[in-house]
Amino acid sequence: MTAGPAAARPLRVLRLMSHLGTGGTEKQCLEVLAHLRDMGPDLGVRVDLATYCAPPFHHVLSMPEGVTWHRLDRPWTPRGALAAARALRPLLARYDVLHALLWPSVWVARLARPRIPLVASVHNTVQPSGPLGLKRLADRASLRGTTLVFNSEAGRAALAADLGFDPAAVAVVPNGKIPYAGPWSERSGVVCVARRSPQKRHDLLLQAAALDPAVAREGVAFVGQGTDAPDFAARAESVATAGGVRGLGEVTDPMAHIAAAHVLALPTDHEGLPNVILEAWNARTVVVASRAPGVVELVRHGEDGLLVENTPVAWARALRRLLSDAALRERLVAAGRARLEREFSLDAAARGWARVYRDAAGRSPT
Repeated sequence: MTAGPAAARPLRVLRLMSHLGTGGTEKQCLEVLAHLRDMGPDLGVRVDLATYCAPPFHHVLSMPEGVTWHRLDRPWTPRGALAAARALRPLLARYDVLHALLWPSVWVARLARPRIPLVASVHNTVQPSGPLGLKRLADRASLRGTTLVFNSEAGRAALAADLGFDPAAVAVVPNGKIPYAGPWSERSGVVCVARRSPQKRHDLLLQAAALDPAVAREGVAFVGQGTDAPDFAARAESVATAGGVRGLGEVTDPMAHIAAAHVLALPTDHEGLPNVILEAWNARTVVVASRAPGVVELVRHGEDGLLVENTPVAWARALRRLLSDAALRERLVAAGRARLEREFSLDAAARGWARVYRDAAGRSPT
């Protein structure tokens, strides 16, 4: 079949998100952008990025070469969101599809009044409804008429119907990875890669280190936005007198820290499809995580990681067990890496997003 004139031009997509910190969504976004840059000519898709938040949100990650980055850099305030939407509006004339990643970006996209199809992606399994359910009603209104996508089956099952969508008609595009090839270094201790927020439960690891000085001596490193704040450092020092607990803040290469640890810990209350677990499997680092929505659907307890209840005692026991049992770590690591290569390829993620964009634009595959 001969492609028509409209199909000869790549489908132009603009991804919109608040900033480029070291969270899982941001890192996966850049990985997909780089892969679509390389695969785009075959898939008939070109994808660029716009971010709308200025500091204190830091753009610490590097943009892939060949991807256009529109930095709108407005304050993280309601007035800043409105200003970002005004700055976004003229850019949309260059694109065929707008993709808003995460809830705040959907609102900025709506304020821009796009005349092109809007894709909205959800990366969690829990969404607070707010007083009297008003936030849930507002979310449903903002998503009406969008192409809604989840990054996990768990998220779709938990939220699609509540947001006014038929789950069977909503796509899921899981995260994906290219196999990590290093650099490698001598391993020690525990790493937790997560921005500082109540959901991520950094407090449980701090309490676990306080309960078991052996864990603290092995070392517990926190990587992510807010973990280098003075109050966090003071608390780490107060619960672990051995001095092995520290907050590093945002770093440009989180994978190097994951690959240098024996154990990746994720004491979260809920997730979508935790990118950091895939990164740990990729770096051959053993995973221990909470029995939380979005996690239990991914990690198979005793096969490719350990799942624990979110209590300080349970965390202290699990960390001590993994740090002291190299054979157990090696078995779980081998299974996790094999699972990653079998089920979570970046090729599949990039092709999935290209299919979503073509469907949203009503364009057939090239």
